[in-house]
Amino acid sequence: MFRRLIGCAAFAFLLMMAVPTAAHANLSRSEPFANASLNEAPSEIRLWFTEPLEPQFSRITLLDANGTTVATPPSAVDPVDPYQMVLHPGDLPDGVYTVSWRALSSADGHVTQGSYAFSIGVAAPDSAAGAVVNESAPVENVVVRWINLASASLLIGGIGFWLFVWKPMNARRLRVLTGVGWVMVGIALALILAMQTATAAESLSVEAALQITTSTNFGLLWLTRVALWLVIGGALLLSRSNERLLWVALICGAAMLLVHAMNSHASAAQDVPVAVVNDWLHLLASSLWFG
Repeated sequence: MFRRLIGCAAFAFLLMMAVPTAAHANLSRSEPFANASLNEAPSEIRLWFTEPLEPQFSRITLLDANGTTVATPPSAVDPVDPYQMVLHPGDLPDGVYTVSWRALSSADGHVTQGSYAFSIGVAAPDSAAGAVVNESAPVENVVVRWINLASASLLIGGIGFWLFVWKPMNARRLRVLTGVGWVMVGIALALILAMQTATAAESLSVEAALQITTSTNFGLLWLTRVALWLVIGGALLLSRSNERLLWVALICGAAMLLVHAMNSHASAAQDVPVAVVNDWLHLLASSLWFG
């Protein structure tokens, strides 16, 4: 009975800690607004988003009524407010225009894109059209994310099983299991970088990958995960002569999950620290349970 009360109290505490999270950098406001009918060309096109943007991989493109790209100066993320992106279109003749935007969130690393129309000196676009937003996730991205979480669970869960559940005299099979998990995490890290490069830079190349890793928040966190992964590998290798190094591997594995949570939807919540910690505890508990 006492254990049940403890379990219910812990569950209630976690419910009280739950916080709402946003998903991706969604368009929250625009000037001019969707389907606006203007008497003269706007001096700027400004978009507001729900998450901060990565400047090098976010852009606004202006299209005319025929769908042809209008020559304009490059758009830019506001240096003061990374939630805003602006384009100065210059002089525009009368007609219907489409604002097409593509945004890479620096909070969760996801890409969103969409479009809306406005008019200058002519009848307004169809008011029922509104803004079109595309947030679809390719199947291969879902598979990569699954491999990432499954491999982390195998590695961290295997180490946790070794430390907390069973310490056999002959640990060969457990060493093979955790070794396989470590290799799979390395493969997952490579796949995640390739996925992010292809999605954000729209080009899968070494140059694009280097740009992603050196100029984005995702890249900084990815490099941190790689460093922790290497430390885990060294600790597992040296644990043959000193099993206490398994604790180093477990701590680094937990830290790797924390870094993962720092680039998830939790990082876009209203209360970021609480949301990230909740996400991290969920990942860590799931991994240990898997083990």
